[in-house]
Amino acid sequence: MNPLHDSTEHFCIAIPVADNRIYRWQNDNYILVPKAFDGSIPPGYKALEIDSFSLSVEDLLHLTQRIKTYNLNESGTDNYPISGFSCRLGIKDYTNENGEQEPLPCLLLEPLIGFERNDDPNDPIATNSGELLDRIPDDIDGNQVDYSAIYDFSYPCPPTCPKR
Repeated sequence: MNPLHDSTEHFCIAIPVADNRIYRWQNDNYILVPKAFDGSIPPGYKALEIDSFSLSVEDLLHLTQRIKTYNLNESGTDNYPISGFSCRLGIKDYTNENGEQEPLPCLLLEPLIGFERNDDPNDPIATNSGELLDRIPDDIDGNQVDYSAIYDFSYPCPPTCPKR
C-alpha cells in the first residue's frame, strides 16, 4: 500500500496527508493566479498558476459507489447519509519534467453528512452546512475497515490543461 494513500484505491488519501496539503495552502503564503496573469505578487507570497481542475469519470463513479454503499449500510442507524462534499484547496508536491519538486494546487473532496442544499440558486448559503466525514467503512475480504473518505483525484491546469 502506498504510504500517501489510506486504501487500496489510488485516489483516496490518508488523513494526515490531506491535513498537510490543506495546511500548506492555508499557511505557506500561496496565491493562486490564472495562467495568463501578468500582475505583481505581494512580497512574501508565492504565485501558483491554476485555471481549472479536471476529474476522471471513473474516479467519480467509484466515489459515487462508495457513497451509495455507505448510505445504504447506514440507513436505519443514527448516522446521517452522505449528502454533499466539501471541496478544499491544498498544495502537494509534483515532480516536473526536469525531475524537480514543485508545489502544485490540488482539490480535495471530503464527504459531508447532514448537508442540505438551498433551493434558491441565487442564495449561496446552504440550509444546513453538514459535518465532515473523514472515514468510510469498507468491506475488504470480509473485514470491516475504516478507510479515509478524503479524495484527491484532481488534475490541475496547468500542467494538465484541456484543449479548446
